[in-house]
Amino acid sequence: MRLTTKIKLKATVEQKFLLKETLKTCSEACNYMSAIAFLSSTWNRIDLQKLVYYEVKEAFGLSAQMVLLCVHKTANDYHSKNLVQRRYGERSAMPFDERVLTIFVNKREVSI
Repeated sequence: MRLTTKIKLKATVEQKFLLKETLKTCSEACNYMSAIAFLSSTWNRIDLQKLVYYEVKEAFGLSAQMVLLCVHKTANDYHSKNLVQRRYGERSAMPFDERVLTIFVNKREVSI
C-alpha cells in the first residue's frame, strides 16, 4: 500500500532556492525527454528510459532515481489520445518517492 501526503515545508531562504533549482532542473530534464519521446514516438516508459537515461543523468546532473522519476512522469503524460508534445514549466509538480524523500515525523523534518 502506498500512502500519499501533502505537506507544507518551512524552509530557509537557501533551502527554498535549492528546492526551486532542483524542480527547475527536473522540468528541464522532462522537457528534453518529452521532445525525444514526441519526435521518436516513444511512449513506453521502459523504451523511453533506454533512450534517454544515461544522457539525461549526465547532462542534468540528476541522481539515478530522479532521472527515473522524470522518465516515469514524462511517459505517463503521453498516455492520453491527444498526442501533442508536452511541455513543463519551472513550477511543474514533481512526484518524489521514498527513495528521494524521507519524512522524520518526530523531528518534524524532511530530507529531499
